[in-house]
Amino acid sequence: MRKLLLLLTMLALGVGCGDDARGNSEMPWSDGGTPEDFDGDGISNADEDLAEEVDTDGDGLFDAYDTDSDGDGLPDAFERGSGAAPADSDGDGTPDFRDLDSDDNGIPDAREGMGDVDDDGTPDFADLDDDDDRVSDFVELDGRTEFPADADDDRFPDFRDADSDNDFILDG
Repeated sequence: MRKLLLLLTMLALGVGCGDDARGNSEMPWSDGGTPEDFDGDGISNADEDLAEEVDTDGDGLFDAYDTDSDGDGLPDAFERGSGAAPADSDGDGTPDFRDLDSDDNGIPDAREGMGDVDDDGTPDFADLDDDDDRVSDFVELDGRTEFPADADDDRFPDFRDADSDNDFILDG
């Protein structure tokens, strides 16, 4: 049904006339050099696999039209990174905008948010050591992801606390 609806929509918009929507065989560029980006998140439709009808988070919107493709609460525009190709912080082959744990540290991106606790220029969702104490977030989580360890009960989980035991000596 989706394919039929998409086909009818494309035909109504005049898409598919000739080799491409413009009647030539060139790559469809919106401004003479920038690839088209239907949802305005900075990730080209080609990178979001428009032809494959991918819906990573299962919300009914194809990724090319979804501003948060993986449904983790972080906009794709933020997760895409600054390079020409979408970022893949943990190197697992899944771009950050489709990865629920972009740095593979055991903490979901939705929990890490868009901040940069240690001000190192790497957003927390892509940083293996959010507080820059040289102890990985995974180790500081103590194997738990639902309620992260907080050794000094200061309401800052150890992976965000540079001095997790309040001994006035920075961890790591």
